[in-house]
Amino acid sequence: MNEISSLDTNTIIVVISAASLPDESYKIMVQENKINEIILFCQNEERAKLLMSNFPKIKKVGFTST
Repeated sequence: MNEISSLDTNTIIVVISAASLPDESYKIMVQENKINEIILFCQNEERAKLLMSNFPKIKKVGFTST
């Protein structure tokens, strides 16, 4: 987040994230105006659905196969 705050005000960011981050991290990302979209990688479909319903900036989910 320190790096994001140092970017130009007009910068728009897409974040690629693992679903294993704590919910608090997603709360911070949703509040950051420079972050436009979050793409989530997840192995747990239920976790992905929960995160997408709670954090509107999560726009896409990729599931990995095991």
